[in-house]
Amino acid sequence: MGTAFGFVENFLKEVGKWEKYQQNFISWRMLYSRFWCENIDNAGFNEPEKRHLQKLLSQVMSVEKIKKAKKEDHYFYSNTIDWNSRFYEAKNKILDCAIEVVSFDIFDTLIFRPFSEPTDLFYFVGEKLRIMNFKELRKQMEKKARNQCYQIKGHYEVTLEDIWKQIEHEIGISKTKGMQVEIEKEQQFCYANPLMQEIYKEIKKRGKTIIIVSDMYLPKSVLQEILEGNGYGGYEKLYVSCEYEKSKWNGELYEVVKQEYSGKIIHIGDNRQSDVVMARKKGIDTCYYFNICNLP
Repeated sequence: MGTAFGFVENFLKEVGKWEKYQQNFISWRMLYSRFWCENIDNAGFNEPEKRHLQKLLSQVMSVEKIKKAKKEDHYFYSNTIDWNSRFYEAKNKILDCAIEVVSFDIFDTLIFRPFSEPTDLFYFVGEKLRIMNFKELRKQMEKKARNQCYQIKGHYEVTLEDIWKQIEHEIGISKTKGMQVEIEKEQQFCYANPLMQEIYKEIKKRGKTIIIVSDMYLPKSVLQEILEGNGYGGYEKLYVSCEYEKSKWNGELYEVVKQEYSGKIIHIGDNRQSDVVMARKKGIDTCYYFNICNLP
Protein backbone atom coordinates (compact mmCIF):
# COMPACT_ATOMS: atom_id res chain seq x y z
CA MET A 1 0.00 0.00 0.00
CA GLY A 2 2.77 2.41 0.97
CA THR A 3 4.69 1.37 -2.15
CA ALA A 4 1.69 2.26 -4.33
CA PHE A 5 1.39 5.74 -2.83
CA GLY A 6 5.14 6.21 -3.10
CA PHE A 7 5.02 5.24 -6.77
CA VAL A 8 2.26 7.75 -7.52
CA GLU A 9 4.07 10.50 -5.62
CA ASN A 10 7.34 9.87 -7.49
CA PHE A 11 5.49 9.74 -10.80
CA LEU A 12 3.79 13.09 -10.19
CA LYS A 13 7.14 14.65 -9.31
CA GLU A 14 8.84 13.20 -12.38
CA VAL A 15 6.20 14.55 -14.75
CA GLY A 16 6.13 17.94 -13.06
CA LYS A 17 2.58 17.65 -11.71
CA TRP A 18 3.32 17.33 -7.99
CA GLU A 19 2.50 20.92 -7.04
CA LYS A 20 -0.76 20.78 -8.96
CA TYR A 21 -2.00 17.56 -7.37
CA GLN A 22 -0.16 17.52 -4.04
CA GLN A 23 -3.14 18.50 -1.91
CA ASN A 24 -5.46 16.02 -3.62
CA PHE A 25 -2.84 13.31 -3.21
CA ILE A 26 -2.43 13.99 0.52
CA SER A 27 -6.21 13.95 1.02
CA TRP A 28 -6.43 10.66 -0.86
CA ARG A 29 -3.67 9.12 1.28
CA MET A 30 -5.33 10.34 4.49
CA LEU A 31 -8.66 8.88 3.38
CA TYR A 32 -7.16 5.44 2.88
CA SER A 33 -5.33 5.73 6.19
CA ARG A 34 -8.65 6.32 7.94
CA PHE A 35 -10.25 3.34 6.17
CA TRP A 36 -7.42 1.03 7.21
CA CYS A 37 -7.54 2.37 10.76
CA GLU A 38 -11.24 1.48 10.84
CA ASN A 39 -10.49 -2.00 9.45
CA ILE A 40 -7.93 -2.57 12.21
CA ASP A 41 -10.42 -1.39 14.83
CA ASN A 42 -13.17 -3.73 13.58
CA ALA A 43 -11.12 -6.84 12.90
CA GLY A 44 -11.12 -8.25 16.42
CA PHE A 45 -7.55 -7.47 17.46
CA ASN A 46 -6.74 -6.91 21.11
CA GLU A 47 -5.50 -3.46 22.20
CA PRO A 48 -1.72 -4.17 21.98
CA GLU A 49 -2.21 -5.64 18.49
CA LYS A 50 -4.26 -2.60 17.43
CA ARG A 51 -1.60 -0.17 18.65
CA HIS A 52 1.12 -2.13 16.88
CA LEU A 53 -0.78 -2.24 13.59
CA GLN A 54 -1.72 1.44 13.81
CA LYS A 55 1.94 2.30 14.33
CA LEU A 56 2.90 0.28 11.26
CA LEU A 57 0.12 1.91 9.27
CA SER A 58 1.36 5.35 10.32
CA GLN A 59 4.86 4.50 9.13
CA VAL A 60 3.73 2.98 5.84
CA MET A 61 1.38 5.85 5.00
CA SER A 62 3.76 8.58 6.25
CA VAL A 63 1.03 9.95 8.50
CA GLU A 64 1.93 11.25 11.94
CA LYS A 65 -1.41 10.52 13.61
CA ILE A 66 -3.86 7.93 12.31
CA LYS A 67 -7.54 8.79 12.71
CA LYS A 68 -10.61 6.61 12.28
CA ALA A 69 -12.84 7.00 9.25
CA LYS A 70 -15.52 9.67 9.38
CA LYS A 71 -19.12 8.95 8.49
CA GLU A 72 -18.91 11.00 5.31
CA ASP A 73 -15.83 9.07 4.14
CA HIS A 74 -18.02 6.15 3.17
CA TYR A 75 -19.83 8.20 0.54
CA PHE A 76 -16.82 9.30 -1.47
CA TYR A 77 -17.94 7.32 -4.56
CA SER A 78 -21.35 8.97 -4.71
CA ASN A 79 -20.40 11.60 -7.27
CA THR A 80 -18.70 9.19 -9.67
CA ILE A 81 -20.78 5.98 -9.65
CA ASP A 82 -24.35 5.69 -10.89
CA TRP A 83 -27.01 4.41 -8.52
CA ASN A 84 -27.06 0.61 -8.53
CA SER A 85 -30.31 -1.03 -7.47
CA ARG A 86 -29.06 -4.64 -7.55
CA PHE A 87 -29.24 -5.02 -3.76
CA TYR A 88 -32.88 -3.94 -3.61
CA GLU A 89 -33.77 -6.05 -6.64
CA ALA A 90 -32.16 -9.05 -4.95
CA LYS A 91 -33.94 -8.28 -1.68
CA ASN A 92 -37.32 -8.15 -3.42
CA LYS A 93 -36.61 -11.42 -5.22
CA ILE A 94 -35.67 -13.18 -1.97
CA LEU A 95 -38.70 -11.82 -0.10
CA ASP A 96 -41.13 -12.85 -2.86
CA CYS A 97 -44.15 -14.39 -1.14
CA ALA A 98 -43.87 -17.47 -3.40
CA ILE A 99 -40.50 -18.35 -1.88
CA GLU A 100 -40.92 -20.79 1.02
CA VAL A 101 -37.30 -21.69 1.82
CA VAL A 102 -34.35 -19.29 1.71
CA SER A 103 -30.90 -20.86 1.55
CA PHE A 104 -27.71 -18.90 2.29
CA ASP A 105 -24.03 -19.48 1.64
CA ILE A 106 -21.85 -18.51 4.62
CA PHE A 107 -18.47 -17.00 3.76
CA ASP A 108 -18.45 -13.81 1.67
CA THR A 109 -22.24 -13.82 1.84
CA LEU A 110 -23.52 -13.91 5.44
CA ILE A 111 -20.06 -13.64 6.94
CA PHE A 112 -17.11 -11.49 5.94
CA ARG A 113 -13.45 -11.69 6.86
CA PRO A 114 -11.19 -8.63 6.41
CA PHE A 115 -9.00 -10.25 3.75
CA SER A 116 -8.67 -9.97 -0.02
CA GLU A 117 -8.68 -13.78 -0.18
CA PRO A 118 -9.72 -16.38 2.43
CA THR A 119 -6.27 -17.95 2.68
CA ASP A 120 -4.85 -14.69 4.08
CA LEU A 121 -6.14 -15.98 7.42
CA PHE A 122 -3.28 -18.48 7.38
CA TYR A 123 -0.73 -15.67 7.78
CA PHE A 124 -2.14 -15.06 11.26
CA VAL A 125 -2.32 -18.77 12.08
CA GLY A 126 1.34 -19.12 11.08
CA GLU A 127 2.30 -16.08 13.14
CA LYS A 128 0.60 -17.54 16.22
CA LEU A 129 2.28 -20.92 15.72
CA ARG A 130 5.62 -19.33 14.74
CA ILE A 131 5.77 -21.19 11.42
CA MET A 132 7.41 -19.41 8.48
CA ASN A 133 5.53 -19.28 5.14
CA PHE A 134 2.60 -21.11 6.72
CA LYS A 135 0.08 -19.83 4.20
CA GLU A 136 1.68 -21.80 1.36
CA LEU A 137 2.19 -24.86 3.54
CA ARG A 138 -1.44 -24.81 4.65
CA LYS A 139 -2.67 -24.55 1.05
CA GLN A 140 -0.42 -27.41 -0.07
CA MET A 141 -1.52 -29.68 2.78
CA GLU A 142 -5.19 -29.02 2.08
CA LYS A 143 -4.66 -29.91 -1.57
CA LYS A 144 -2.82 -33.09 -0.54
CA ALA A 145 -5.58 -34.04 1.90
CA ARG A 146 -8.25 -33.53 -0.77
CA ASN A 147 -6.37 -35.62 -3.32
CA GLN A 148 -5.91 -38.45 -0.82
CA CYS A 149 -9.57 -38.26 0.12
CA TYR A 150 -10.55 -38.60 -3.53
CA GLN A 151 -8.28 -41.60 -4.02
CA ILE A 152 -9.74 -43.38 -0.97
CA LYS A 153 -13.38 -42.21 -0.85
CA GLY A 154 -14.08 -40.84 -4.33
CA HIS A 155 -14.78 -37.26 -3.20
CA TYR A 156 -12.79 -34.17 -2.17
CA GLU A 157 -14.70 -33.10 0.96
CA VAL A 158 -12.13 -33.11 3.77
CA THR A 159 -12.42 -31.97 7.38
CA LEU A 160 -10.15 -29.57 9.22
CA GLU A 161 -8.77 -32.59 11.07
CA ASP A 162 -7.86 -34.28 7.77
CA ILE A 163 -5.87 -31.21 6.76
CA TRP A 164 -4.08 -30.93 10.09
CA LYS A 165 -3.16 -34.60 10.04
CA GLN A 166 -1.20 -33.82 6.88
CA ILE A 167 0.45 -30.81 8.51
CA GLU A 168 1.32 -32.82 11.62
CA HIS A 169 2.90 -35.53 9.47
CA GLU A 170 4.78 -32.94 7.39
CA ILE A 171 6.30 -30.72 10.11
CA GLY A 172 5.53 -32.45 13.40
CA ILE A 173 3.27 -29.83 14.98
CA SER A 174 0.33 -31.17 17.02
CA LYS A 175 -2.85 -31.27 14.94
CA THR A 176 -4.89 -30.59 18.07
CA LYS A 177 -3.00 -27.36 18.77
CA GLY A 178 -3.03 -26.34 15.12
CA MET A 179 -6.76 -26.88 14.75
CA GLN A 180 -7.42 -24.92 17.91
CA VAL A 181 -5.41 -21.92 16.68
CA GLU A 182 -7.01 -21.94 13.23
CA ILE A 183 -10.51 -22.10 14.72
CA GLU A 184 -9.67 -19.27 17.13
CA LYS A 185 -8.46 -17.09 14.25
CA GLU A 186 -11.57 -17.85 12.19
CA GLN A 187 -13.77 -16.81 15.10
CA GLN A 188 -11.65 -13.72 15.75
CA PHE A 189 -11.84 -12.34 12.23
CA CYS A 190 -15.36 -13.26 11.14
CA TYR A 191 -17.98 -10.52 11.17
CA ALA A 192 -21.51 -10.14 9.82
CA ASN A 193 -22.28 -8.69 6.40
CA PRO A 194 -24.67 -5.84 7.33
CA LEU A 195 -26.57 -6.01 4.02
CA MET A 196 -27.27 -9.72 4.40
CA GLN A 197 -28.19 -9.19 8.05
CA GLU A 198 -30.92 -6.81 6.96
CA ILE A 199 -32.34 -9.37 4.55
CA TYR A 200 -31.93 -12.21 7.05
CA LYS A 201 -33.89 -10.36 9.74
CA GLU A 202 -36.68 -9.52 7.31
CA ILE A 203 -36.95 -13.15 6.21
CA LYS A 204 -37.30 -14.24 9.83
CA LYS A 205 -40.02 -11.63 10.42
CA ARG A 206 -42.00 -13.02 7.49
CA GLY A 207 -41.79 -16.56 8.87
CA LYS A 208 -39.94 -18.10 5.95
CA THR A 209 -37.78 -21.17 6.50
CA ILE A 210 -34.04 -20.42 6.52
CA ILE A 211 -31.36 -22.98 5.79
CA ILE A 212 -27.61 -22.52 5.34
CA VAL A 213 -25.52 -24.48 2.83
CA SER A 214 -21.74 -24.29 2.82
CA ASP A 215 -18.80 -25.99 1.12
CA MET A 216 -16.44 -25.97 4.09
CA TYR A 217 -13.92 -28.05 6.05
CA LEU A 218 -14.65 -26.42 9.42
CA PRO A 219 -16.73 -28.50 11.85
CA LYS A 220 -20.45 -27.81 11.89
CA SER A 221 -20.24 -26.83 15.57
CA VAL A 222 -17.68 -24.11 14.78
CA LEU A 223 -19.80 -22.70 11.96
CA GLN A 224 -22.81 -22.67 14.28
CA GLU A 225 -20.84 -20.62 16.82
CA ILE A 226 -19.69 -18.17 14.14
CA LEU A 227 -23.22 -17.72 12.80
CA GLU A 228 -24.84 -17.37 16.22
CA GLY A 229 -22.11 -15.01 17.39
CA ASN A 230 -22.79 -12.71 14.44
CA GLY A 231 -26.55 -12.53 14.76
CA TYR A 232 -27.57 -15.36 12.44
CA GLY A 233 -29.75 -17.48 14.69
CA GLY A 234 -33.10 -19.08 14.06
CA TYR A 235 -32.24 -21.01 10.89
CA GLU A 236 -33.74 -24.48 10.54
CA LYS A 237 -30.78 -26.49 9.26
CA LEU A 238 -27.07 -26.14 8.44
CA TYR A 239 -25.61 -28.25 5.64
CA VAL A 240 -21.80 -28.50 5.60
CA SER A 241 -20.05 -30.33 2.78
CA CYS A 242 -17.46 -32.07 4.96
CA GLU A 243 -20.24 -33.49 7.16
CA TYR A 244 -22.24 -34.89 4.25
CA GLU A 245 -19.22 -35.71 2.04
CA LYS A 246 -21.09 -33.93 -0.74
CA SER A 247 -20.54 -30.43 -2.12
CA LYS A 248 -22.31 -27.52 -3.78
CA TRP A 249 -19.69 -27.27 -6.52
CA ASN A 250 -20.80 -30.58 -8.07
CA GLY A 251 -24.45 -30.18 -7.04
CA GLU A 252 -24.67 -33.21 -4.74
CA LEU A 253 -25.31 -31.18 -1.59
CA TYR A 254 -28.24 -29.47 -3.30
CA GLU A 255 -29.70 -32.91 -3.99
CA VAL A 256 -29.74 -33.55 -0.23
CA VAL A 257 -31.51 -30.22 0.31
CA LYS A 258 -34.11 -31.02 -2.37
CA GLN A 259 -34.84 -34.39 -0.74
CA GLU A 260 -35.66 -32.65 2.55
CA TYR A 261 -37.48 -29.53 1.29
CA SER A 262 -40.19 -29.75 -1.34
CA GLY A 263 -41.28 -26.10 -1.39
CA LYS A 264 -39.96 -23.32 -3.62
CA ILE A 265 -36.33 -22.65 -2.65
CA ILE A 266 -34.00 -19.78 -3.43
CA HIS A 267 -30.26 -19.92 -2.71
CA ILE A 268 -28.06 -16.83 -2.19
CA GLY A 269 -24.29 -16.94 -2.54
CA ASP A 270 -21.20 -15.28 -4.02
CA ASN A 271 -19.73 -18.07 -6.16
CA ARG A 272 -21.14 -18.19 -9.67
CA GLN A 273 -20.36 -21.86 -10.19
CA SER A 274 -21.23 -23.32 -6.80
CA ASP A 275 -24.01 -20.95 -5.73
CA VAL A 276 -25.65 -20.18 -9.06
CA VAL A 277 -24.89 -22.59 -11.91
CA MET A 278 -25.05 -25.82 -9.89
CA ALA A 279 -28.04 -24.75 -7.79
CA ARG A 280 -30.03 -23.96 -10.93
CA LYS A 281 -29.07 -27.31 -12.45
CA LYS A 282 -30.66 -28.94 -9.42
CA GLY A 283 -33.88 -26.96 -9.82
CA ILE A 284 -33.21 -24.32 -7.16
CA ASP A 285 -33.79 -20.65 -7.90
CA THR A 286 -30.78 -18.42 -7.18
CA CYS A 287 -29.73 -14.92 -6.29
CA TYR A 288 -26.10 -14.10 -7.06
CA TYR A 289 -24.45 -11.99 -4.38
CA PHE A 290 -21.67 -10.11 -6.16
CA ASN A 291 -18.29 -10.36 -4.43
CA ILE A 292 -15.74 -7.76 -5.54
CA CYS A 293 -12.93 -10.21 -4.66
CA ASN A 294 -14.06 -12.39 -7.57
CA LEU A 295 -13.03 -9.75 -10.09
CA PRO A 296 -10.24 -10.96 -12.42
